[in-house]
Amino acid sequence: SITNDGSDIAFTSDNEEVLIVKGNKAIGIQAGTANIVATANGVTVKLPVKINVNADNLPVVEAEDVTLTELETVAINAVFKVGGVALDAEKYTITYSTEDAEIIAVAGKEITALKAGEATVTVTVTFWGKTFTQDIAVTVNAAEKPVEPSVGKLFQGGEEVAAAEDGSITPDATKEDTTLTFDKYAAKSALGMRRIR
Repeated sequence: SITNDGSDIAFTSDNEEVLIVKGNKAIGIQAGTANIVATANGVTVKLPVKINVNADNLPVVEAEDVTLTELETVAINAVFKVGGVALDAEKYTITYSTEDAEIIAVAGKEITALKAGEATVTVTVTFWGKTFTQDIAVTVNAAEKPVEPSVGKLFQGGEEVAAAEDGSITPDATKEDTTLTFDKYAAKSALGMRRIR
């Protein structure tokens, strides 16, 4: 904006917890009062502004909680809304972070589950120099781990249970002894079964 004599007018807010200003546009971010401060040619004018509570119009980061399985990777689809309308992504910056790095890994908007547990991803949006955050709850479920025939053996009643061609192992339900044991140190060699440590 310019004055009648062609001078630029700079607009700012004196309370950015309530009102943020960029150029000649202003957005209220919570209920309260602030002044839009206009400065030109060394002259400053303040315009009092009162922001009323209207949750539907406040800037907000929206993202859903996530549930995934160990080693699964998913993308977080977070959006930033002002006045109930999602803004174009190029109008703000967005980052994702976590303090639970032993459970999940975060790369951009993608998270990868490392092990079972609960974690939190914080989505941070920077818009007009102001930051807005939203925490996302992440639940990682344990993956079903098949018995690996090359590392250890499954036994039923003391006898090895052989693996099928697809690697699956099915105990014999017709046997009297249905006790299953897994020896992770057992491995095959040219001399037959042996134990390794």
